[in-house]
Amino acid sequence: MASKSESTAPARVQLSHGAERALSDLRSRREHVKRKAMQDLRGAVEMEARQMSRENFSSFITELNRRIFDLVKSEEPHEKLGGIFAMDALVDVECEESPTFITRFANYLRLILPCNNVATMIMASKVLGHLAQAGGTLTADFVEFEMKRALEGLNSEKRSEHHRLAAVLVCKELAVNAPTLFFMHVPAYIKAIWTGIHDSKQLIREAAIESLRASLHIIAQRDMSVRNKWFFIVFEEAQRGLRFEAVEVIHGSLLVIGELLLLQQVMESQMPEGFKLEKINMTVMRYCDHRDALVRKTVIGLLPVIASIDCDTFRANFAADALAYLISSLKKGNERAVTFLSLSALLHIAGPQLVEAHRQDLFVLVLDGITPTPRKPLVLEAATCIASLAALDPTNVQVQEAMPELIEQMLAACEGNLTPSLIAALSEIARSMPLLHPDIQMKLLDSISFTLQRTPYQPSGTPNYRRIAPLVRGGTPSASAGPNAKGREAAVIQALFALAEFDFSGNQLCEFVEDCVSLFLDDSSPQVRLTAAKTCSRLLLRPGDAGYCQLSPLLYVNPHL
Repeated sequence: MASKSESTAPARVQLSHGAERALSDLRSRREHVKRKAMQDLRGAVEMEARQMSRENFSSFITELNRRIFDLVKSEEPHEKLGGIFAMDALVDVECEESPTFITRFANYLRLILPCNNVATMIMASKVLGHLAQAGGTLTADFVEFEMKRALEGLNSEKRSEHHRLAAVLVCKELAVNAPTLFFMHVPAYIKAIWTGIHDSKQLIREAAIESLRASLHIIAQRDMSVRNKWFFIVFEEAQRGLRFEAVEVIHGSLLVIGELLLLQQVMESQMPEGFKLEKINMTVMRYCDHRDALVRKTVIGLLPVIASIDCDTFRANFAADALAYLISSLKKGNERAVTFLSLSALLHIAGPQLVEAHRQDLFVLVLDGITPTPRKPLVLEAATCIASLAALDPTNVQVQEAMPELIEQMLAACEGNLTPSLIAALSEIARSMPLLHPDIQMKLLDSISFTLQRTPYQPSGTPNYRRIAPLVRGGTPSASAGPNAKGREAAVIQALFALAEFDFSGNQLCEFVEDCVSLFLDDSSPQVRLTAAKTCSRLLLRPGDAGYCQLSPLLYVNPHL
């Protein structure tokens, strides 16, 4: 016979089919499945809120919270993430149970922050920020509690690295999502954040810089006296850090200086004498030959930021030395990716006259960057530098002679890896040197065609034009058996995006879209289908037509299509 406690225990509510299916999908390892499950779960809860009685809906939410808690406490990271996604989906649901979500979900998230999985902590901190943004009577107390907890995590010497990372992640999200409430904690935050900025772990230092960036944007919105006070304090502390020898302290302090330089309000404030261009350049360049590669990389990345303080003064006094330093770094093979990007930005500031003395060296270095060898991998950032050389002085004879070979090598070396940065570089070259535009178009169409259908591009209307059969009849064009399936899918997405992004005006692409691109509208990958749909819209419709897909401010294809 059942005991009295068993007979009086409330019956467990049965969740709706839609909610059950969404919770099941939230356990998936695939993010796009989780994203769709979030929408389905939210829809199921909103429907039940309309159809159920208040008492039944309260029981429904109780059972749903129990199921979410089961996901959160799971040992499997993908299931834990599913629980976090579920909370994110329900934060903004308007129902009678909404006020309890902040307290309950905050308690669940505290079980995850900290944990030993970085991706899980990042997502959990974002949902915590979403809770803070949702508003309500409990928000102030919630933010107060979380800020105190985060600051304790930074101030305590006994805390683990997971606690410190969780603390800086939470501070960032609260600063972004509850700036007014966060500002009340700025004095304690500015004092504590240096623990994260000078942490021995690079991941924590960079997360702390993101957190500081969010707080500086809040400070920047205040009146001049408040801005001056806190900007001054932050800069003085960064300068103090540069007096130490520890690599992590130097690296963190240099990153802080970079964040200050990027804020327009800082440049308009009354900063100390050490914040002037000459002093900043001297301070940063002191570490240009530092023994640690990360410090050197940071110095290289800061050079364009320093130059932007006063381009004319930098060009007159420091650009020649900066160019020589970056070229020397490339010749040594150090930090090639970031060096090419910084060099690309500095070329425009330095101007053709200063670049002239280094042009031949630059051609050799960029060609080396886009020519991979067993010991030197491909550096796609070199393509950005090539585009800057073309834009800087397109009428220069050396540039005109060297560019066709460089373009050929860029496309050959990428092997179908048509990244957005590569397409942007080719677009810049085509705009700067219009005579090369048709040749770039055909080479790029060939590369796209090889990626999508493994055959060269054949312009429509040519005598030997033929319709191209699907790669896999009844299958999915982007699918590829074996371990390279994901790489194949990424290559297809990049190729489709390149087809929409680059200016192919003057080419009739209707038949290519019909025979090749349209096949990917039925692909098994949602991302491939979405990209293919946008590409078809981009190519077949003109700006202003109904259904035109505005991917970005691009030139459109031949208006006579």
